[in-house]
Amino acid sequence: MSKWVIGLLILIFLALVANLVFVALQNRSFVDIAMVPYGLFGILVLADALVSVAGFLFVMKANHHHEKSAFLWARRAYFATFVVIVLLAMAPWLFFEVGGGKENASRADALINASIMLLIFGVPVGLFTMAFYREFRRIAGGGSER
Repeated sequence: MSKWVIGLLILIFLALVANLVFVALQNRSFVDIAMVPYGLFGILVLADALVSVAGFLFVMKANHHHEKSAFLWARRAYFATFVVIVLLAMAPWLFFEVGGGKENASRADALINASIMLLIFGVPVGLFTMAFYREFRRIAGGGSER
């Protein structure tokens, strides 16, 4: 395992221990149930944005080694993907109606709906990013994979 993964696991463990100590002393937790939709939404926005930027970089590097029109279209698609992710990140505050109407929707409901859209949108983006990473490795390495 890499040092970054081990460091991240240690930080998660320390955060869990700190939360356990805080619960024992204060009889309440840092993490409230109202924070879960915000955390889920933030993690999905960050993950989708990072995957989109990584895919854009892999396509750019692959295009430097071997110019294809498919790489130009993929670069445009990743740029459009990043724009869509930005719009989905703003959606719970701008595009969802909160508090009004018959349903009396809350901000948490809007965040959950946007998180579902981000997850559905992020899975194919991640798969295409992995495919372009593989293509970049094949082109940069000079060999062919079977």
